Amino acid sequence: MKRAFLALAMAVVLVTVLAIPAFAATYDLGPFNAPGGHSYWFSDGTDNTSTGLTADILKNATEIQIEFTEEPTGDIQFVFMGDGNNWSWKQFDAIFGPEKGTSLSIKLSDYPDWAAAVSGEDGEVKIALGYWDGELSSIIKSATLVYSTSGGGGGGGAARTGDTTLIVLAITALTLAAGATVLIIRKIKA
Repeated sequence: MKRAFLALAMAVVLVTVLAIPAFAATYDLGPFNAPGGHSYWFSDGTDNTSTGLTADILKNATEIQIEFTEEPTGDIQFVFMGDGNNWSWKQFDAIFGPEKGTSLSIKLSDYPDWAAAVSGEDGEVKIALGYWDGELSSIIKSATLVYSTSGGGGGGGAARTGDTTLIVLAITALTLAAGATVLIIRKIKA
């Protein structure tokens, strides 16, 4: 008669790495929304305004994309400030200008102070475009804020489109003497 026993063999059969991409979403900034017709976009709560632009969107923002109806005739400045940097005015001159076309892409990671400006407890931020050759709002066709939905951090830590989150799974096979195999899957790294 054969000996009946349970043979238990544990071995890591396979380690699988799954890549989950960060998804990019967009927020339509629309026309400038600051009171008094100033060339600013305000986030919710800034100067007691309600705009729909939330702190979460700003903290995960990666880029501002602006399309113009015509090529600007003068230089454009990029300015921002927020409660996270004690409303310190951050101005960057001539980021775009004549003979540059009609599409402006502002990569927020190129501006190291952006992360501080959007990191405030209240999430209040003012974003401005300076332009001295006429009314800039009259030539803006669209203004879009691109942000990550993966929940990175503001500016300096925001996940960018194409970044990945890695999850490592260990798959262990348990083989019973009767010939049945049971797989145990457990997450060992995220």
